[in-house]
Amino acid sequence: MKFKFLCVIPLLLLSFGALVAQQKHYTREDYLLVIKYSTQKLLEDSLKNEEYFKSRAEAHYAVEDFKNALKDFNSYLRLNPKDSYTYYNRGILKNDIGSFDGAIQDFSAAIKYSSANPSDFYFARGSVNQSLKHYAKAISDYNIALKHSPDNKDALNNLGLLFIEKKDFQAAVPWFDKALKLNSDLVNSLFNRAYALIELGRGKEALADLEHALAISPDNPYANNYMGYYFYVQNEKQEACRYFKIAAANGASPIISDKTYCE
Repeated sequence: MKFKFLCVIPLLLLSFGALVAQQKHYTREDYLLVIKYSTQKLLEDSLKNEEYFKSRAEAHYAVEDFKNALKDFNSYLRLNPKDSYTYYNRGILKNDIGSFDGAIQDFSAAIKYSSANPSDFYFARGSVNQSLKHYAKAISDYNIALKHSPDNKDALNNLGLLFIEKKDFQAAVPWFDKALKLNSDLVNSLFNRAYALIELGRGKEALADLEHALAISPDNPYANNYMGYYFYVQNEKQEACRYFKIAAANGASPIISDKTYCE
């Protein structure tokens, strides 16, 4: 999954005009401007202007120049070896490039040096542990994240997913219940709970969740996929294939193993 990147770029862009800084989404040209400006400041004095290693790293990351982003994060951390946010951001980068052990090390460093709420750091480490199937470690990380931020909906949803991965559907459902109690319109928690409910034979409840999810996000590939699965289990082939085709058109392969089912 994608983590929340902690970014200094909006502050830096204030230097280039309030209109740009107020944008919610920056363009590639904005990020290239940050790289150019940061490079200029670093050439002037890399020690005095060390913060620009961080802004340039974030801009490199934004334009998917991961090699140079990693170099700049490394340079900044050599000068500031206890900066928790930069360890966290470098951990995100390492996770994105498949360096999972390195990501865990960086998220652990972020936790170690954190002076604020470390919930995001524990969540990030838990997510990587989950992807590596280190389930006990992931559960521990998510629970600590929730201790710091009880309303961390992503941690609640991921705990549900973790138990789905373990085929413990009964244990999965309460985590989605908790996430949906915080926000009843969480599409990912709705369709994930629906899948667990289908596996538990609670089809009526699953259908209600899927109808709710699709009312919010009609083209969501996973909600359509699980709706197709619901009708597959009900042996309603025409409806199942209708939803599987919508899911496929939006990038999700049908959940069923029989790939010729709708041919």
